[in-house]
Amino acid sequence: MKVLIENGSPHLKNMGDLAMLQVAVNRIRKLYPDSIMKVVTDVSQGELDKYCPDRTYATSIKRYGNRYLDKVSQILVGYRHLFNYEVRELVEWADVVVTAGGGYFGVNAFKAHSLSMLDTLLLAKKMDKRVIILGHGFSMCSDKKFNKSLSRVLEEVDYIFLREPATSKKYLRSLATHGFSHKLIVTGDDAIELAYENRIEGIDSNTIGVNIRFSNYTSIGKEAVQIIKLLLEDIRSMNGCKVITIPISLLEEESDVISTKEIGVDDDGSNVNSPLDVIQRVGNCKLVITTSYHAAVFALSQGIPVIGLAATQYYREKFNGLIEQFGIGCRIVDLSVSSNIYRNLFSAISDYWVFSKDDKKRLLNRAIHQIGEGYKAYSSIGE
Repeated sequence: MKVLIENGSPHLKNMGDLAMLQVAVNRIRKLYPDSIMKVVTDVSQGELDKYCPDRTYATSIKRYGNRYLDKVSQILVGYRHLFNYEVRELVEWADVVVTAGGGYFGVNAFKAHSLSMLDTLLLAKKMDKRVIILGHGFSMCSDKKFNKSLSRVLEEVDYIFLREPATSKKYLRSLATHGFSHKLIVTGDDAIELAYENRIEGIDSNTIGVNIRFSNYTSIGKEAVQIIKLLLEDIRSMNGCKVITIPISLLEEESDVISTKEIGVDDDGSNVNSPLDVIQRVGNCKLVITTSYHAAVFALSQGIPVIGLAATQYYREKFNGLIEQFGIGCRIVDLSVSSNIYRNLFSAISDYWVFSKDDKKRLLNRAIHQIGEGYKAYSSIGE
């Protein structure tokens, strides 16, 4: 079986997206040992081999360049790649076209990328390929043109694996005027497996892991960061704890290593080079405070509680999805109301500072359940 894998972060600089890609490749390899995979990525074969070895090949394509086609494809999704011979050749080569997990569909900041992905999927269906969306989160979107394009493509694909039902399933069902609800399967986030399998057992930690990201889609304000910094200084004085960075994005323009330094940390995470590096850092924490979704996934999957910091609806949806999937151990602190940040964050830290072994076990059991659901869904890829 020949599988073409579209990747949410072709630069491989987002450790959450990279973890999902690794798990997707490993699951396909386990279920279909003779499969050959090509990953659409901007990196070299040697770089991809660090994370996805064994008959998994890097392939780079140029998606853009014709402004007229780019503009038209926002309305008529499925036509941009029709004239792109690089993409056509890749799709023709494949038996199955999949998108590795992500959370970009329906988000304004990632609209161009979303349209390109939808274009590839629809082209694949026109060429009679099997098409599956893996481990995705869909955000509520008010853009009617985008919703129309998304609905059109989702009617064509074979399956849609969702990482949570709270927002994604509700949103997609509202679009399913012609009926694709039967294609929706909730699997949990694919990265759960990598974190759970590499969890650290028996740690009695006094460390808080923190992630802060400044970007156009997190909308974290400087005032909120200063309040968080003050609170953590007070917590350090009370408990003598360490504070370390849990970096997920290593992209220069939104580096978690750089932005989290603003709160003052004992270890900035600048030596992180892989998802396993991040998972190990998380595993040595008592709790994690994060603006990043996958820092939370890596923690909950190891039985570690999480406080999600959200200033946008996009991140409220993401963290609510984890609350739905894990049941306990995750709480949201809203950063849009500055007057409540210190009190709410202090309360959440106090509650999670003593996290029982039974609660930890419940989180691990929820991780196991979601991994199982993921494998059941993946077994349909080659049907």
